[in-house]
Amino acid sequence: HSCLCFSEFEHGQDMSVVRSQLRGRKVLLVEDDIVSRKLLHEVCDGYGLISVGVSSGGEMWEQLEAHNFDAVLLDLNLPDTDGLTLRKTIRAQAAFKLLPIIIMSASNLDSVSRSLKGDTVSGCFHKTQPFEQLLFLLATWFSEQLGADKKDNLVEDGILQPSDVPLTEQQSLNCTLGIAYCHGDRENFQLLLATFREQFAGFGDLSK
Repeated sequence: HSCLCFSEFEHGQDMSVVRSQLRGRKVLLVEDDIVSRKLLHEVCDGYGLISVGVSSGGEMWEQLEAHNFDAVLLDLNLPDTDGLTLRKTIRAQAAFKLLPIIIMSASNLDSVSRSLKGDTVSGCFHKTQPFEQLLFLLATWFSEQLGADKKDNLVEDGILQPSDVPLTEQQSLNCTLGIAYCHGDRENFQLLLATFREQFAGFGDLSK
């Protein structure tokens, strides 16, 4: 979904898991309004995100080339360009094909949402919504990246222990190595387990 819709928060979504998934991730904030940028910095810092802020599209490119960001938050209206144009130029670069991008605005975002259709790692955020919704979307994308990027390393490192039966029937999990792989963070390890349950259902029951 391109626009944010989170019924989970209406039912008291536990943000602790979200916080664990965001911790240590680096995001680029492209926002020309200094008050909005400062607020975003504070929100990101409160959830363990490392944020770098710039006020224009030109400054954005300098930062993208200098750092390895996990996501980009783009204001729709910028002094030298607009967020949708920046998104298209970012996507044109092979290195940024799957970089999560969120377009932010205080204006109506219906047309923005339609323009993002088909891009599974682009979304839009209305500035009057709770920032937790923005953070939840980022955490969801990061969790999906964890499953896509880590699965081969996990097998190679011996965290997934192959048995004598086919993988489609059985697979065991070395929890000690798994937790160590997550630097002792059990919440991240739980997210890892959830990812495997979704992507490798054929492995059978995973150890708790």
